[in-house]
Amino acid sequence: CMSSAKNTWFWKTLKPFMGLLFLGFTASVLSTVFLYVPPVLIGEIIDLLVGEQRETAFFLSWFQVNRELLEILIWAGLLCLGATLIGGTFNFLQGWLYGLGSEKLAKSLRDQLYSQIQNLPFSTLSRAPSGDWIQRATSDLDNVRRFFTLQLPELLRSLILLVVTPLILFQIHPGLTLIANIVVPFIVIFSVVFFQWIEKAFTKAE
Repeated sequence: CMSSAKNTWFWKTLKPFMGLLFLGFTASVLSTVFLYVPPVLIGEIIDLLVGEQRETAFFLSWFQVNRELLEILIWAGLLCLGATLIGGTFNFLQGWLYGLGSEKLAKSLRDQLYSQIQNLPFSTLSRAPSGDWIQRATSDLDNVRRFFTLQLPELLRSLILLVVTPLILFQIHPGLTLIANIVVPFIVIFSVVFFQWIEKAFTKAE
Protein backbone atom coordinates (compact mmCIF):
# COMPACT_ATOMS: atom_id res chain seq x y z
CA CYS A 1 0.00 0.00 0.00
CA MET A 2 2.86 2.36 0.89
CA SER A 3 4.66 1.44 -2.35
CA SER A 4 1.48 2.22 -4.31
CA ALA A 5 1.17 5.59 -2.56
CA LYS A 6 4.80 6.40 -3.36
CA ASN A 7 4.28 5.51 -7.02
CA THR A 8 1.15 7.68 -7.16
CA TRP A 9 3.03 10.60 -5.62
CA PHE A 10 5.97 10.14 -7.99
CA TRP A 11 3.83 10.15 -11.16
CA LYS A 12 1.78 13.04 -9.85
CA THR A 13 4.99 15.02 -9.27
CA LEU A 14 6.44 14.04 -12.65
CA LYS A 15 3.27 14.66 -14.68
CA PRO A 16 3.71 18.46 -15.19
CA PHE A 17 7.13 17.85 -16.76
CA MET A 18 6.26 14.85 -18.95
CA GLY A 19 5.77 17.16 -21.94
CA LEU A 20 9.35 18.44 -21.76
CA LEU A 21 10.71 14.92 -21.28
CA PHE A 22 8.67 13.63 -24.23
CA LEU A 23 9.94 16.46 -26.44
CA GLY A 24 13.47 15.62 -25.32
CA PHE A 25 12.90 11.97 -26.26
CA THR A 26 11.54 13.02 -29.68
CA ALA A 27 14.57 15.23 -30.25
CA SER A 28 16.81 12.31 -29.28
CA VAL A 29 15.11 10.04 -31.84
CA LEU A 30 15.42 12.63 -34.61
CA SER A 31 19.04 13.36 -33.70
CA THR A 32 19.95 9.69 -33.90
CA VAL A 33 18.18 9.23 -37.24
CA PHE A 34 19.77 12.29 -38.88
CA LEU A 35 23.25 11.49 -37.58
CA TYR A 36 23.00 8.07 -39.21
CA VAL A 37 22.53 9.66 -42.64
CA PRO A 38 26.23 10.52 -43.35
CA PRO A 39 27.72 7.04 -42.70
CA VAL A 40 24.93 5.30 -44.62
CA LEU A 41 25.26 7.72 -47.56
CA ILE A 42 29.05 7.43 -47.60
CA GLY A 43 28.68 3.67 -47.76
CA GLU A 44 26.36 4.00 -50.75
CA ILE A 45 28.82 6.37 -52.47
CA ILE A 46 31.68 3.92 -51.95
CA ASP A 47 29.58 1.11 -53.41
CA LEU A 48 28.80 3.33 -56.39
CA LEU A 49 32.47 4.20 -56.98
CA VAL A 50 33.64 0.57 -56.86
CA GLY A 51 30.80 -0.50 -59.12
CA GLU A 52 28.92 -2.57 -56.55
CA GLN A 53 25.91 -0.36 -55.92
CA ARG A 54 23.18 -2.09 -53.96
CA GLU A 55 19.64 -2.26 -55.25
CA THR A 56 18.53 -1.18 -51.76
CA ALA A 57 20.53 2.07 -51.90
CA PHE A 58 18.16 4.50 -50.22
CA PHE A 59 19.65 7.98 -50.57
CA LEU A 60 21.29 7.65 -53.99
CA SER A 61 17.97 6.69 -55.53
CA TRP A 62 16.78 10.24 -54.82
CA PHE A 63 19.25 12.11 -56.99
CA GLN A 64 21.19 9.60 -59.07
CA VAL A 65 18.89 9.53 -62.10
CA ASN A 66 20.42 11.27 -65.17
CA ARG A 67 23.22 12.91 -63.18
CA GLU A 68 26.99 12.87 -63.62
CA LEU A 69 29.23 11.43 -60.91
CA LEU A 70 30.54 14.84 -59.83
CA GLU A 71 27.00 16.16 -59.47
CA ILE A 72 26.03 13.10 -57.44
CA LEU A 73 29.01 13.65 -55.11
CA ILE A 74 28.08 17.32 -54.64
CA TRP A 75 24.49 16.47 -53.76
CA ALA A 76 25.69 13.72 -51.43
CA GLY A 77 28.06 16.15 -49.68
CA LEU A 78 25.29 18.71 -49.24
CA LEU A 79 22.97 16.04 -47.87
CA CYS A 80 25.63 14.88 -45.39
CA LEU A 81 26.26 18.44 -44.27
CA GLY A 82 22.55 19.21 -43.89
CA ALA A 83 21.87 15.97 -42.00
CA THR A 84 24.79 16.63 -39.65
CA LEU A 85 23.60 20.18 -38.90
CA ILE A 86 20.01 19.06 -38.31
CA GLY A 87 21.16 16.11 -36.18
CA GLY A 88 23.41 18.39 -34.12
CA THR A 89 20.53 20.84 -33.63
CA PHE A 90 18.23 18.08 -32.37
CA ASN A 91 21.05 16.80 -30.15
CA PHE A 92 21.34 20.27 -28.59
CA LEU A 93 17.56 20.47 -28.15
CA GLN A 94 17.56 17.06 -26.51
CA GLY A 95 20.06 18.16 -23.85
CA TRP A 96 18.30 21.50 -23.33
CA LEU A 97 14.84 19.95 -22.97
CA TYR A 98 15.98 17.20 -20.60
CA GLY A 99 17.95 19.76 -18.58
CA LEU A 100 15.00 22.15 -18.38
CA GLY A 101 12.61 19.37 -17.35
CA SER A 102 14.98 18.00 -14.72
CA GLU A 103 15.65 21.43 -13.20
CA LYS A 104 11.92 22.16 -12.98
CA LEU A 105 11.35 18.74 -11.40
CA ALA A 106 14.17 19.33 -8.89
CA LYS A 107 12.66 22.70 -7.93
CA SER A 108 9.26 21.08 -7.41
CA LEU A 109 10.80 18.41 -5.18
CA ARG A 110 12.70 21.04 -3.18
CA ASP A 111 9.53 23.06 -2.68
CA GLN A 112 7.63 19.97 -1.54
CA LEU A 113 10.45 18.97 0.81
CA TYR A 114 10.64 22.47 2.28
CA SER A 115 6.88 22.55 2.79
CA GLN A 116 6.97 19.13 4.45
CA ILE A 117 9.76 20.14 6.82
CA GLN A 118 8.01 23.40 7.69
CA ASN A 119 4.87 21.51 8.72
CA LEU A 120 6.62 18.93 10.91
CA PRO A 121 6.22 19.24 14.69
CA PHE A 122 9.18 20.64 16.63
CA SER A 123 9.64 17.35 18.51
CA THR A 124 10.28 15.51 15.24
CA LEU A 125 12.76 18.13 14.06
CA SER A 126 14.65 18.07 17.36
CA ARG A 127 15.03 14.26 17.32
CA ALA A 128 16.08 13.84 13.70
CA PRO A 129 19.83 14.08 12.91
CA SER A 130 20.62 17.28 11.04
CA GLY A 131 22.86 15.33 8.64
CA ASP A 132 19.85 13.41 7.32
CA TRP A 133 17.97 16.63 6.58
CA ILE A 134 20.97 18.08 4.77
CA GLN A 135 21.42 14.90 2.73
CA ARG A 136 17.76 14.80 1.71
CA ALA A 137 17.79 18.48 0.74
CA THR A 138 21.04 18.36 -1.24
CA SER A 139 22.59 15.12 -2.50
CA ASP A 140 19.37 13.07 -2.82
CA LEU A 141 17.60 15.78 -4.81
CA ASP A 142 20.71 16.34 -6.91
CA ASN A 143 20.82 12.62 -7.71
CA VAL A 144 17.25 12.82 -9.01
CA ARG A 145 18.16 15.85 -11.12
CA ARG A 146 21.28 14.15 -12.49
CA PHE A 147 19.27 11.03 -13.37
CA PHE A 148 16.84 12.99 -15.56
CA THR A 149 19.62 15.18 -17.00
CA LEU A 150 22.29 12.58 -17.75
CA GLN A 151 21.31 8.98 -17.14
CA LEU A 152 17.76 8.91 -18.54
CA PRO A 153 18.79 10.49 -21.90
CA GLU A 154 21.64 7.99 -22.27
CA LEU A 155 19.34 5.09 -21.41
CA LEU A 156 16.75 6.19 -23.98
CA ARG A 157 19.47 6.87 -26.56
CA SER A 158 20.83 3.35 -26.06
CA LEU A 159 17.35 1.91 -26.60
CA ILE A 160 16.95 4.01 -29.77
CA LEU A 161 20.30 2.78 -31.09
CA LEU A 162 19.31 -0.78 -30.22
CA VAL A 163 16.27 -0.42 -32.48
CA VAL A 164 17.46 1.88 -35.28
CA THR A 165 20.90 0.34 -35.92
CA PRO A 166 19.70 -3.22 -36.67
CA LEU A 167 16.99 -1.85 -38.99
CA ILE A 168 19.58 0.06 -41.03
CA LEU A 169 22.05 -2.83 -41.05
CA PHE A 170 19.33 -5.28 -42.04
CA GLN A 171 18.72 -3.27 -45.23
CA ILE A 172 22.43 -3.59 -46.06
CA HIS A 173 23.13 -7.23 -45.16
CA PRO A 174 20.54 -9.32 -43.23
CA GLY A 175 22.93 -12.20 -42.51
CA LEU A 176 25.66 -10.07 -40.97
CA THR A 177 23.04 -8.14 -39.01
CA LEU A 178 21.80 -11.34 -37.35
CA ILE A 179 25.37 -12.43 -36.57
CA ALA A 180 26.30 -9.02 -35.16
CA ASN A 181 23.21 -8.88 -32.91
CA ILE A 182 23.23 -12.47 -31.70
CA VAL A 183 24.94 -11.47 -28.44
CA VAL A 184 22.58 -8.55 -27.71
CA PRO A 185 19.99 -10.64 -25.75
CA PHE A 186 22.76 -12.06 -23.55
CA ILE A 187 24.12 -8.54 -22.88
CA VAL A 188 20.63 -7.32 -21.92
CA ILE A 189 20.02 -10.28 -19.59
CA PHE A 190 23.44 -9.87 -17.95
CA SER A 191 22.85 -6.12 -17.47
CA VAL A 192 19.45 -6.67 -15.84
CA VAL A 193 20.79 -9.35 -13.48
CA PHE A 194 23.88 -7.29 -12.64
CA PHE A 195 21.96 -4.12 -11.81
CA GLN A 196 19.44 -6.06 -9.71
CA TRP A 197 22.35 -7.51 -7.75
CA ILE A 198 23.91 -4.05 -7.34
CA GLU A 199 20.56 -2.61 -6.19
CA LYS A 200 20.17 -5.31 -3.52
CA ALA A 201 23.77 -4.83 -2.35
CA PHE A 202 23.32 -1.05 -2.18
CA THR A 203 20.02 -1.34 -0.28
CA LYS A 204 21.59 -3.79 2.19
CA ALA A 205 24.60 -1.55 2.75
CA GLU A 206 22.38 1.50 3.28
